[in-house]
Amino acid sequence: MPRIRCWPLLSAVLIAAAVALGVISTRTTLLEAADQRLSERLHTNDQGLIGVLATVFDVVFSPVAGLVIAAVLVGGLALARRVPQAVQSGAVLLIGWLSAAVIKRIIARPRPEYAVQSGDSFPSGHTALATALLITVCLLLRRSSRDVQDTVVICGVLALVGVGFARATIGAHYFSDTVGAVLWTGGVCVAVIGMWPHLERFLPVWARADSGPDRSAGPARSLPG
Repeated sequence: MPRIRCWPLLSAVLIAAAVALGVISTRTTLLEAADQRLSERLHTNDQGLIGVLATVFDVVFSPVAGLVIAAVLVGGLALARRVPQAVQSGAVLLIGWLSAAVIKRIIARPRPEYAVQSGDSFPSGHTALATALLITVCLLLRRSSRDVQDTVVICGVLALVGVGFARATIGAHYFSDTVGAVLWTGGVCVAVIGMWPHLERFLPVWARADSGPDRSAGPARSLPG
């Protein structure tokens, strides 16, 4: 895992921002009007090519697809005898993504009245999955060339934005739900990465970064933050 300087502060700020956005959106009227106008305007575009693209994003980043993606990613790394990376990637992806269910229950924001889906709205689980997946892929490619990293980041951010707009376009979420998902999941992933050296001590020796083929990858880089 890379070392993120000041990760406790960065993680706390992102998580606090997500909780604050959820509370403000649900318990006050400060953002209510603007959030509803934007969300309803996006929902009116749920037709034609935009509607088709929104449906594609909805399916690709659905809960079932997320489990498949996680299984393929972790399984592929394990088969390639990169078990420590498989464990690390699985932890960041699954904890970052599934933790959104915790705050979803706490905030308990109803979905838009025109939503077909049931359940709580804040934050968006699809967007949480996309965020956790982007962070996980960036971790895996952190020793790749700069061109590869830049390409992945650009494509990943575009996909993340697409998922966020898609969830509001099909009427499943308010737009603020998708913003909250990025903040929350980003904060949780940063916390997992920062605490990993301590959490790793509880893992079997064969699953630690100092064992197996991963040792030859060189020391982890320190990321700003």
